[in-house]
Amino acid sequence: MRASTAFVVRYRRLVLVSWLVMFVLGAVAASNVGSLLSNRFSVPGSDAEKGLTILRTRFHERSDGAFTLVVEPGSSGGRVSPLEVAAAAHRGAGALKNGRPGPVLNAGGGVLYAQINTSLENAESSNRTPAVREAVGQISGARVYVTGFPAINHDTKPLYSRDLGRGELIALPISLIVLGFMFATLGGILVPIVFAAITIPTTLGGVWILAHVLETATYVTNIVTLLAIAIAIDYSMLVVFRFREELARNDDPHEALMTTMATAGRATIFSGSTVAVGLALLAFMPVPFIRSMGIGGLLVPVVSMAASATLLPAKLSLLGRRVNSLRIVPRGVLERRTRAEGGFWARLARTIMRRPVPILIASSAAMLAIAFPGGGRPRPPHPQPVRATRRLRRRPSARHRRARVRLLDATVVRALMVPAAMKLLGRWNWYLPEGMRRAMRLSPQPAGEAAARR
Repeated sequence: MRASTAFVVRYRRLVLVSWLVMFVLGAVAASNVGSLLSNRFSVPGSDAEKGLTILRTRFHERSDGAFTLVVEPGSSGGRVSPLEVAAAAHRGAGALKNGRPGPVLNAGGGVLYAQINTSLENAESSNRTPAVREAVGQISGARVYVTGFPAINHDTKPLYSRDLGRGELIALPISLIVLGFMFATLGGILVPIVFAAITIPTTLGGVWILAHVLETATYVTNIVTLLAIAIAIDYSMLVVFRFREELARNDDPHEALMTTMATAGRATIFSGSTVAVGLALLAFMPVPFIRSMGIGGLLVPVVSMAASATLLPAKLSLLGRRVNSLRIVPRGVLERRTRAEGGFWARLARTIMRRPVPILIASSAAMLAIAFPGGGRPRPPHPQPVRATRRLRRRPSARHRRARVRLLDATVVRALMVPAAMKLLGRWNWYLPEGMRRAMRLSPQPAGEAAARR
């Protein structure tokens, strides 16, 4: 890691320019990615998908891409002519590839409707919705609607984007407040902001390429944005905090950066690798909707690892001691965070190191108690309506359950169980087969570790 960091620092301007070029290309691609996304839950090879394929190849029809023209009488209550509806359906079919209008049918109450078939799949057909509506036009004395799965997909896509965008607008200010509190200086806050600003468009550029090869879900862009912001804050916090500690110990910023990347920088690479492996498993799912989210999510840690190994050291080498400039919290708070020997977390770590077994047992018992809140005791039966009502009333929402899981992971698991287990494992934490050590260019095993293995 020291050798790669030295190379990045030596050519840091070239590294920064390269990331800037990828940022520009990714931003251009990301601006056009929306039209390539769709939500389709079919499974390739299933009977339903085989039927759709037969309809498309033999009859130039595909039900998930077909529109439905609905015409109802206007406020005057006059009768709608089937000939006018048929002419409107014929005009709409002309705006589609292999478009063919179906017969005009009576739905009762004076409402007429006709199917407009096409060989296009839902995503392509959805993009043609405005053209179909313009071609259909209006019928005098009647209300005309163009609906169907592609039209609904086209109309609801802006709603999804607006709702998800509203959530991001709420999350971003909160993230900035957290950044200000944790990084304490404007120089430190600049690191994760630039990290996220570069990696998000670059990853979305990869999604744009993916969408040309694979059917890609609408939500992939939001997954990329949220994951990239979280990883940018996480990796930047780990590296910047360690860099500050090394600057306090070492007068040479270059050597402080070398040590930082050899420790905290290496940790970000391993962390990104585990996240990438977990998300890569979704790529083997048979449903294209889920597979695309897995591959899109996989791009985030891959790009973030590359940025952590190149962009972060290049930025920190330019910032140097200016990473501590322009404080927005009191100096004493920043100094306490820089000192690794004091503070709450140092006291907690020493407590865990002194008593790993009781803490591991207590935290494991707490997790089991949370997992089985009822304690396994049988409860008196209730009539079915009463049970259903109580379940609905007491059942937490999905977002509350996810928040509770993340809170437990950050407190009980990461802060207590993991360090206690690492203390008990001792040198076994660092054991790797010699072949993996050579591949990763690590130093040979210490004698104590070899003895522990035996």
